[in-house]
Amino acid sequence: MTDDRSFERAARSWLEIGPTDAPERAIEAAFLEIDTTPQERDWHVPWRLPKMNPPARALVGVAAVVALLLGGVVLLPALTGPIGGPSGTPTASPSASPASRFSLKASFTSRLMGYSIKIADGWVAEPATIPWDTATDNDPPGVDSITMTGTDSSLGIASQPIPAGSTYEQFLGRFHQNTIAGVPAGCDGGDPSTWKPVQIGPETGVLQQLCNATIAFADVGGRIYRFAWGNETFNADQHITEAEFKDLLKTVTFAPSSGVVPLVLTGTFASPSYGYSIGIGDGWTTTPATKAWVGYTNIEPFVDDIKAPGTDSTISVGSQALPAGTTFDAWVAAYHAKTSGDVPAGCDGGDPSTWGTTPIGPETGHYALLCNAVDALVEVGGRVYVFTLGNATIGGTPHLSTPQFLQTLTTVTFDPAVAVPSIAP
Repeated sequence: MTDDRSFERAARSWLEIGPTDAPERAIEAAFLEIDTTPQERDWHVPWRLPKMNPPARALVGVAAVVALLLGGVVLLPALTGPIGGPSGTPTASPSASPASRFSLKASFTSRLMGYSIKIADGWVAEPATIPWDTATDNDPPGVDSITMTGTDSSLGIASQPIPAGSTYEQFLGRFHQNTIAGVPAGCDGGDPSTWKPVQIGPETGVLQQLCNATIAFADVGGRIYRFAWGNETFNADQHITEAEFKDLLKTVTFAPSSGVVPLVLTGTFASPSYGYSIGIGDGWTTTPATKAWVGYTNIEPFVDDIKAPGTDSTISVGSQALPAGTTFDAWVAAYHAKTSGDVPAGCDGGDPSTWGTTPIGPETGHYALLCNAVDALVEVGGRVYVFTLGNATIGGTPHLSTPQFLQTLTTVTFDPAVAVPSIAP
């Protein structure tokens, strides 16, 4: 599920943008509405970012390329001493200065991270689909990506709660220590205590300046926010300028209470039947399948069931060998037809060709948003695997959210060779 992206030169005229102020209550209400509205289809966009050319890779190093230029940052919270300013009450952002060549009149509101930012018309925003946390490292799809069409610059934005027992300063120190490996001398930004203050919306953050990337951090409402500006090449004529990057930061508004909280998955469930394992949280209960799954009815006793405490959500997993002569796409189409026959209009996930893509362990799977469930399917080693998030109720009891479910899928490992062909007659 890819699409061609054609790049056009951004307008170079000097334009003064209009007002960007809005009442705080309206901003928070908008974030809450976005976070709680089910089956929103437009945010399932796969991450894409131009790859660095060999000279750039050689200069910055593999670790820095992945962590800094492709929108990623290592979440490994150390450092002492004051960094940045105190977090204030979120307010509407000021306008970008007229020094920018871009007219920042459009707006991008993150579905998961709890912020919005002004962007120029024609820029391409590709939202994250899973929360940003250590389990997802720093790679998409856990990072919002904004490609600045007409330049070779991109912005990767991520946010998460500051880990329990850690501090903002410790996060910055650990981040620095884990991203400087392989970075040439003079390109690591220096000790975090020397990072300069920078305005990010109404907040004061800090700025880490590297040779071909710049990263800004802020602590707002107990969440760490990270804005990483990276360039594909060292051709400065193709970049946005540092002043323009700072103008972008000034347009940010924060709503940390609307940010999605990543799951803490410290345990593992290894299926005794289906040749996979998956991360689970403390107190989660598992009920393995007792009969082999064939056909399309993936319910007990044909599936492994995993229940999350404090929710009415269950993750069910089934697997079977693809029938001889049947392709994965054909099987998926048949599965969709068989399981959506009595589903209300608008709740069947749509045609499989429109489904989003998501990582399932090391593989790329497809997922369908249903009204009260999510199906994710992938083929591995000649077997089809179906992971389903189901909720017992429509409202009232807390659910696992779709982003949290997709986060769980990133922890999957596969070993289809050990799958049991038949559990019971």
